[in-house]
Amino acid sequence: MTRLQGRRVLVTGAAQGIGRAIATRAAAEGATVAALDINQAGVEAVADEITRSGGEALAIGADVTSADDCATAVEAAAARLGGLDGLVNNAGILREQRLGEITEDAWDLTLAVNLTAPWRLTQLVIPWFDRAKGGSIVNISSIEGLRVRPSHAAYAAAKGGLLQLTRTTAVELGPRNIRANAVCPGSIDTEMFRDHIEALEDPDRAMKDLVGRNQLGRLGTADEVAVAVIHLLSDEAAFTTGHHYVIDGARIVAT
Repeated sequence: MTRLQGRRVLVTGAAQGIGRAIATRAAAEGATVAALDINQAGVEAVADEITRSGGEALAIGADVTSADDCATAVEAAAARLGGLDGLVNNAGILREQRLGEITEDAWDLTLAVNLTAPWRLTQLVIPWFDRAKGGSIVNISSIEGLRVRPSHAAYAAAKGGLLQLTRTTAVELGPRNIRANAVCPGSIDTEMFRDHIEALEDPDRAMKDLVGRNQLGRLGTADEVAVAVIHLLSDEAAFTTGHHYVIDGARIVAT
């Protein structure tokens, strides 16, 4: 497991769920990982787990909605890791509100975490990727960037925008040997997903409905998303850029 040997990778939203799975698997594949999250204690636990397993990791507590935090985090990661050549924009947030009832604060926060932060971090890593003679960016979008559900307008708008940001990044930075791709998970069994379900009026019914939409008849796992991200970060995907990888148990292709 050395597909990322020598790589320096920054992973946001790394304290739990998909981000944690990406950070730990990247380290297992040989990368030195900067694990970033607003949850300082959580991300320190992930870094400790990686270290105990023989890997190398740095924990960074930061709020991706803060321009200052992002700039400080990238500088700290590059300084400690000796540079950067991988970025995974995974931090995400979902607020369920009907279109006519979305508050401006909820709209702004959803776009700040899911779209503005990836744009900002992409800008910040470009000089470091140039020094490394290239790099790979993987943005964690969603099937809701491709299809929509009621009460998810802000989330869908942000995730759809993230796909277009991915494509633009690939086109503009390709000549600098910087690749950008996106992963679009469906219903993945994470803490965020479980919290979302539990907040609904009828959690049992909602769970059965969502699982029933997946043609494999189950939820996906965070590790199943992580393995796709590792592939896109690695040289296995050296000629892959500007694309999205759907991981949803055939949910959105079913009629």
